[in-house]
Amino acid sequence: MQNNNEAVVIRLLQMSEDQQKIVIRKFSKLSFEQKMQVFSNHGKNFYALKQKKVELENAVLSYIALIQAISTYVHSETEIIKISKIKNGYKRSQSKSDKLIERWSLIKELKNDHKLSFREIAAYLMKYHKIKIAHSTIYDTWKKLEKKDEKNG
Repeated sequence: MQNNNEAVVIRLLQMSEDQQKIVIRKFSKLSFEQKMQVFSNHGKNFYALKQKKVELENAVLSYIALIQAISTYVHSETEIIKISKIKNGYKRSQSKSDKLIERWSLIKELKNDHKLSFREIAAYLMKYHKIKIAHSTIYDTWKKLEKKDEKNG
């Protein structure tokens, strides 16, 4: 009886057992409110299956209804996220030169006052500010900005 139920579930859901496990894992990551929305849809799906007079145990029908409700909810949430990204535009992360310029006073202090090399400055930025940047990029930016300072000052 167990194998027969599994075959019926797979046929009705049109999902393999592994796909069902993925759906259940997604459900476990939802917030409480989201889970309650899924359960309200679960009830609707369950009664729709009951009205079709599917000859299965209530537990099996409930399982099928739950998987369908989770799949529908997760799919609709993904669509909402896609739409909001399109609407709001993708936010680009800050460029490395922008990150450098934000911390330029620190870099100048490390170079002039503490006499660190550009390699040591790159290591410092990585260790304390989680900015991975090549020492050559720091050097190139240094040349650009400090030449401007010499011309202006």
